[in-house]
Amino acid sequence: MPTLTLDQKDELVASTFDRMSPEIINHTILGIPIYRKLLESPYRQTVTGGYRVRFPIVIDNNESFGWFGWGHTFDPQPREIMAWSYATLKQGAGDYTIEWLEKQINSGPEAFVSLVNAKKQDLIQSVRQTLNNNAWGDGTGAGATEPTGLQGNITATPTSGTYLGFDRSTEFWARPWYFNGASIAASTHGPHDLNAPQDNSPVALGAVGDISDKYALIEDYLQVAWDSILMDGESAADVFHAVDTKLYHDYLKIPRYCPGYELGVHDGTFNLGYTGVTFMGAPIIHDTEINGAPSYEWRIVNTKYMPMIVDGSAFFEWVAPRSPYDALVTAQFLLVRFQVVDTFPRKHALLNGLSTWQA
Repeated sequence: MPTLTLDQKDELVASTFDRMSPEIINHTILGIPIYRKLLESPYRQTVTGGYRVRFPIVIDNNESFGWFGWGHTFDPQPREIMAWSYATLKQGAGDYTIEWLEKQINSGPEAFVSLVNAKKQDLIQSVRQTLNNNAWGDGTGAGATEPTGLQGNITATPTSGTYLGFDRSTEFWARPWYFNGASIAASTHGPHDLNAPQDNSPVALGAVGDISDKYALIEDYLQVAWDSILMDGESAADVFHAVDTKLYHDYLKIPRYCPGYELGVHDGTFNLGYTGVTFMGAPIIHDTEINGAPSYEWRIVNTKYMPMIVDGSAFFEWVAPRSPYDALVTAQFLLVRFQVVDTFPRKHALLNGLSTWQA
């Protein structure tokens, strides 16, 4: 069997990994439903380099429109309804390494190709697992070097902490939509007013439904949230839901416990070859807790107001191979650089404190 020279092996590695960049993207970030929805959204933005990105956020209502008749006058006043904020692009790197001895041991073409493919699969699994957790995370991991995920952009503690440097305890516009009040019956259903929500206390919603009553409470909660954030001209096509697998499976039980009720079905690009269910036509994306999905929390995400900002010069790009001076090894790095921002918090909804069906 013919053997390959070291130069031929280096060239084979370089050409193989260049060709497989689309495969890595397909099997990593595009294989993660949340990121796939954001990447395929028309609101995705691409930049070239830079440290931070600048974007507008809505902090108040305009309230300038009014009716008039003969002799009426208008008194236009400056209104601070928009503010500019900044988000830092986040970058990650994965590598594959091939030691000199590995090249020597796998000298035949078939053996060396198998080695390269094994390195590729190992890299794909590493990148995919990290990105999957990032999609659900809050951006504080790895010393806050990770991109902001769903738990950072749609926080489970909407009345505390900060949003892009703004204090959510006093800046009500910086909160996602949530159920508030002492009970659902008393709730005014979230911070409709950007300046003065009726109550600061998020409500723990409790059971998904009641088996004995054959009633799916979750449907009421979702309809109220949907109407609140989408009835003013937003497009359902821009929206998806994000839940953990246990809550998703509880949602699937609605037809079993509530005879005559049928769930909407979606078979689109967000899933991985299986048919998923929808609410109001928007797909319900789900994942396990071990992959980062928070337990029994339901998020409604409007991609129009949650763009992914991609650095086109460093998005699944390879760095030229390099060899450390003190090791007989060749390393090549895969760079990924992006950020996800929330430009209008109350256009996303949080349903928290949910639990399984009650008997």
